[in-house]
Amino acid sequence: MTMSGQGEQDVQGTQTADETALSFDRRYREMLGAGLDLLDQGVTVFDADLRMVAWNGAFLRLLDFPASLARPGMSFGEFIRYNAERGDYGPGEPEAQVAERVARAKSFQPHVTERIRPNGQVLSIRGFPLPHQGFITVYSDVTEQRRAQAQIASHQAELEAHIRSRT
Repeated sequence: MTMSGQGEQDVQGTQTADETALSFDRRYREMLGAGLDLLDQGVTVFDADLRMVAWNGAFLRLLDFPASLARPGMSFGEFIRYNAERGDYGPGEPEAQVAERVARAKSFQPHVTERIRPNGQVLSIRGFPLPHQGFITVYSDVTEQRRAQAQIASHQAELEAHIRSRT
């Protein structure tokens, strides 16, 4: 069996090197996507132009984004705009909120933050720069952890108050 290097099938109908590479690339992307979708954390990868390269279903679910918004090449600013227009960043001009966050993203600096969504969900958001100035961001729902911490702090304060009142 021979393969043509010209991107055409040989006379026997076998795949060319270009078709084999495309098939491998497609399988690789499908495997990577399936693996990312097994994670509980949301994951996004944006390139140096702030265009979406990869994401998983948990990202869409945790941030309540429609599936139609996530596609290769979608700009980072569109996700920010979606959040701003639905009020996720609080009061303020959506375009100013978008401009501020896009400018910050263009710095490609590592960052860790928590954000309380309007529904009370607490997200831990950790961003890490990648080679060639892209970045990967990991989103984790830490709502239950923060509630447990608040409950422990409340119980500790009650206990300390009780001890002070008895001494």
